[in-house]
Amino acid sequence: MKNLLTLKDLQLKYKPDILLNKIEENYLKHRVLLLNLLSIDSCPLSKYTEDRQMSFLNSDKVDNNSLIKDVINSLHDAIFFMTLSKKERTVVTKKMRLFANELIDNQLARIEFFLEDPILTMPFANAKEVSSPDDINKLVKTLKLITFSLKSEKSYWRSMPRAGYLSGLQVSMGEFFFLLQKIGMSQKDQITLVEQIFEEFKVDWKEGARENIKISLQQPALEIFDKRNNDFKKVFDSDQIMGVEKNIISELTSFFSKYQTQLRRF
Repeated sequence: MKNLLTLKDLQLKYKPDILLNKIEENYLKHRVLLLNLLSIDSCPLSKYTEDRQMSFLNSDKVDNNSLIKDVINSLHDAIFFMTLSKKERTVVTKKMRLFANELIDNQLARIEFFLEDPILTMPFANAKEVSSPDDINKLVKTLKLITFSLKSEKSYWRSMPRAGYLSGLQVSMGEFFFLLQKIGMSQKDQITLVEQIFEEFKVDWKEGARENIKISLQQPALEIFDKRNNDFKKVFDSDQIMGVEKNIISELTSFFSKYQTQLRRF
C-alpha cells in the first residue's frame, strides 16, 4: 500500500488539468474559424439539415445553423489534436493513457486490499457463527461493484490499439462521424468535409488521400465511438447487482458513466 499513489499524486505527475485547460482554450480560439468554414456554400454541410438531406436541385439555402453548431461541438477535442504535430499528438495520447491506467490500477489496488481480509469479523475461529453487521455487508457488495467497473475499464484500455499520432484524432472524431451519418451525409461528402477541415487547420498528416481518411480515421473513430457507447449503456451485469440497493446501483451507474466519459477522451 505504501507505493500506491493518490489521485493528487497522479495529477502532479501527469498534469491532466493543464492539458484539459489547453483543449478548452484551443477550442474557444478556433471555434470561429471552424464556424466560417462550415458556413460557406462550398462546404458539403451546406446541403444537409439535421433531419433531412437537401436535394441538389433545391435552390433555397438551408438554415442549418443548429447543425453547424452541433458539428463544431462534436469536434471539441479534435480541434486541439488538429493543431498539434504528429509527434505532439502521440506524446499527449501516451501521457493521458498512462494516467488513466495508473489511476485505475491504484484505485483497484486500494479496494482489493480492503476486501482481501474479512472486515469486522470475530478474531477467533470458534466465533464464526457471529455474522458481520448488515451495513458492513452492504459496503462489501458496493466495493465489489466498484471493483467490477474498474476492471471493466481496465479491460477497455488494454483493448485499445497502441497509441500513435492518429489515436487522438480517432478517439475525438467518433461523435463527428456519427453525426454525419445520422444526417445522411454521403461518404463522398464526409471525406470532402474532412479534407476541407484538415486543410484549413493545416493538419500534420501526409496520409491525406481520400481512401486513407476512410480507413485510418473514419472507420476506427466509429468503432471506438460505438464501443464506448455500448459500455456506457451497460455499466453492471445483472449478476453483480443482486442484493444491492437500487439507489446505490443508480448512483454508481451515474458516477461510472461520467468516469468513463472523462477518461476515454484520449
